[in-house]
Amino acid sequence: MVGDPIDTHGGPTTFWTRVNAAEALPGVITPLTWTFYARASEISVRTAFAELGVLRRSEIEWPADPDHRFIGVFYGRAAINLDQFRAMADRSPGQSGDALEREFFGTVRPGVSSAPLRRRYALVAAKTPRAAFGVQRRLTRLEAEADAWWRRVVTDPQLSDPDRARTVLREAADLYTRVMVPHTIGTMLTPAFFTQLAALATRAGHPGLELRLVTGQSVPETVWLNELWEIAHGSGDLAAFVAQHGYHGPDEGELSAHPWREDAASLRAMTERFRDLPVDQAPAAVERRRAAEAAEAERILMSALSALSGARRPGARLLLRIVRHFMPLRETGRAAFLRAIDGARAAARSLGTNLHHDGVLKDPDDVFFLTMDELSGMLPPDVADVVAERRARFDEYRTFDLPDAWTGRPEPMPIAEDPSGGSADLSGFAVSPGVVEGPVRVVSGAEELDSLEPGEILVCPSTDPSWSLAFVLAAGLAIDVGGPLSHGAIVARELGVPCVINTRVGTRVLRTGDRVRLDGGAGTVTRI
Repeated sequence: MVGDPIDTHGGPTTFWTRVNAAEALPGVITPLTWTFYARASEISVRTAFAELGVLRRSEIEWPADPDHRFIGVFYGRAAINLDQFRAMADRSPGQSGDALEREFFGTVRPGVSSAPLRRRYALVAAKTPRAAFGVQRRLTRLEAEADAWWRRVVTDPQLSDPDRARTVLREAADLYTRVMVPHTIGTMLTPAFFTQLAALATRAGHPGLELRLVTGQSVPETVWLNELWEIAHGSGDLAAFVAQHGYHGPDEGELSAHPWREDAASLRAMTERFRDLPVDQAPAAVERRRAAEAAEAERILMSALSALSGARRPGARLLLRIVRHFMPLRETGRAAFLRAIDGARAAARSLGTNLHHDGVLKDPDDVFFLTMDELSGMLPPDVADVVAERRARFDEYRTFDLPDAWTGRPEPMPIAEDPSGGSADLSGFAVSPGVVEGPVRVVSGAEELDSLEPGEILVCPSTDPSWSLAFVLAAGLAIDVGGPLSHGAIVARELGVPCVINTRVGTRVLRTGDRVRLDGGAGTVTRI
């Protein structure tokens, strides 16, 4: 029997967390999904750190020891190695491992402290500006390349040929890796600049103003939401929309999922509901209001800084311009690598169909329980038994939960109905200001979004771009996992939806029909 590809066995002292990984890969993932991501993500993260001067080029590798990797998988759940990321922060001037951990959890573990590696500082300071300000150009070019590649792949009649499908699978991994390098650079730098902007707003006497300062920036989601609004109101064609954006869909980070190009029923149902919304909820109208609010917030900040010292204004304007430059790039990179993932999905489905036709697999979807190496090279001789064993483990892993963070190996635990102990209040990061009251709608997956009614408060585990459809309908958002710069937070701010993120347990504490008060400026959700 081949070993379990979705369970890591590392050392007893490494500290792992699901907090950020669960946003990209929520829940238990299939072996093909993990093996597509794992090596490509590790290499791209290391390449990004090398371009920033934090790592040496010789350190761009796939470590044999799981404890030296940046990412891992435990009982089917993706996790990141916080010790590795802390070490990178300790090599960077203006950053530290403690500051990084505080961004993840709001606190630093007792007994853990930063260990700065100052001999890297000069090199990092020299290389970072060039790497940082090339991100936008690289991502724009790569998004165009990814779009052309994706359109070609998903309409390619030759994809039914197994050799062609294997070539596409390799191309997808290569494209994903190349996109993830500048995407990772932007992702690493944006929090540092955003934290400085938040500190500046606080010094100016306006804590929380940074949330208004960074809105009004067009991101891919608001662009295609505007297109759907027009389609719902009689202008445009849904089939043409799917041909352009069909790589999105429920659980779009998982290769075995069904994107809109395969099943557009949920997209059609949500779009039709836009027809009954008032015109001032049109994404374009909201975007204009948010841009005006950002301009007013900038005026408030500059006025407050003038009262303290006029000399601070030029630096503040530069910092604000940098944050606004980087913030939308996170979604640009996401749109590019999601096309690579969907191209890999199309190739995998083709291989699954062929292997099923040849009698190798009992079901075409069994292909997602094989690995990248197995599909690219030699299948295990007892492939049916291997798939059956992996399916059984996959199903077993979904019957229990893991903690948000752990040292060594996590201890599986029952899925608690109400882990809060009956508390009526939840708290998380305040990421999109505004206070709303209304009934809760708990939604576990994007395939359930059509149950959301306008004016309800959406409570969900995490979001990806396909969830943005619901943001137009929801009065407020409470999300289990994420941070101020997560997808849900960024899109909520752009659409003016009050949002509290990283409640950790909202989907298990609240029930559909509960009435709550959500304060996106204070980061609280209270049953009323």
